Amino acid sequence: MQTVIGILLITSVYILIYYRLLVRHYYEKAAQKKESTFGAVFSFPPYRILPPEGRKYAKRYWITLFIMIACISAAASQMNFAYLPAAGQ
Repeated sequence: MQTVIGILLITSVYILIYYRLLVRHYYEKAAQKKESTFGAVFSFPPYRILPPEGRKYAKRYWITLFIMIACISAAASQMNFAYLPAAGQ
């Protein structure tokens, strides 16, 4: 099960970056200004300025982000934290 969660997590990260770069493309076309790739990958997509095609990918971005957070939560719930030192000792 941990392998499946790991694969889903890695896949969702790649898809998240892909959708964010697509949103960046539509943002640049609509706003007529450049957005840096580094800033685009590590920021949330602008929604108000986007055309309908860009909004479609922005929604997919948020869905993928939710899936990624769910995978992290599932992995954390199945993890054995017994190897960590006890707090306060």
